[in-house]
Amino acid sequence: MLRITIKNNVKFPKINLQGILETIAEDIIVKDLTFGIDASRDIAGGVLQGNKKATRERKLRLGHPDKPLIDTGKLRKDFYWKASGKNKVIVTIEDERKNIGGYLQDKGYRFFGISQDAFRRAIKYVESEIEELTSGKKN
Repeated sequence: MLRITIKNNVKFPKINLQGILETIAEDIIVKDLTFGIDASRDIAGGVLQGNKKATRERKLRLGHPDKPLIDTGKLRKDFYWKASGKNKVIVTIEDERKNIGGYLQDKGYRFFGISQDAFRRAIKYVESEIEELTSGKKN
């Protein structure tokens, strides 16, 4: 004989999705982007290329340092995140870097995006948050 018990007082934990997304953006994605710049590593783990000869010459003619932006330190500190509505976070770069950043991405400098390592850490973080909430360890 089959016996069924119906519980109607199941309490699901409240998940602060916005908080989780903000933590992922700040502690995982932005840190991963700046680490990649510091290590001259692209989001796929490859080495970021240096400036080509023509680019170095053009920059010098214009009175700019011939170093790539990744070597000047300016690019690494321009990544940030912002809340953008309910349960949404945008990771982006300062406006003055967006045009050159987009140009560089199109030319093969894959410094902006979510690396596989950051993706895995974000998934692991969400899983641990859910585990804590469902185990009663976290309110």
